[in-house]
Amino acid sequence: MKKVFFLIITILSIVQCTKENSSNAEESSQVQGEQPTQPTQQDQSNTFSLYVDDQEVKSGEQVCLDVQTTHFNSIISMQYTLNWDPNLLQFTKLDNLNLADFNEGNFNLQRASKGQIISAWFDPNIQGITKADESTIYSLCFDVIGSSGSSSYIYFGSDPTVIEMSDPSGQIEFYSPRTNISIQ
Repeated sequence: MKKVFFLIITILSIVQCTKENSSNAEESSQVQGEQPTQPTQQDQSNTFSLYVDDQEVKSGEQVCLDVQTTHFNSIISMQYTLNWDPNLLQFTKLDNLNLADFNEGNFNLQRASKGQIISAWFDPNIQGITKADESTIYSLCFDVIGSSGSSSYIYFGSDPTVIEMSDPSGQIEFYSPRTNISIQ
């Protein structure tokens, strides 16, 4: 019972923080567009990051792209919106979920046909989880529907769900390069 109560309090705290930061995030996204603030190259050396490697894929095939991480050190929570061009990549499924208490319930797939998946996760033990650099935390599978010669971006953004990452010290910086998926 205490665990359930603590879980509810934690979720309510995350929701409240999201509401308090939404006005700041809206100002930030209006200034910066869809891409979140990026630390300088020097700052990136120790910054928590999620990324998908640039890839070449074939039109008409299905491809699964790994979402990998660096500096996933004592991470307690994360939320974001993952974006891509739905005219070129059609989402089919999530696969290879590899994080404690991370399952399809951590994803809102209602906007997948529009090129957006919202994700929110937190460590239920509130201790923070560490993963080795280049660990895959999940995979996204797509039907490649774009024509040869086209390319789709994939990036982590703040619309409609604000990017927030935290460790035991509180909210932390996050870096994610924009991915390019070239269709052959």
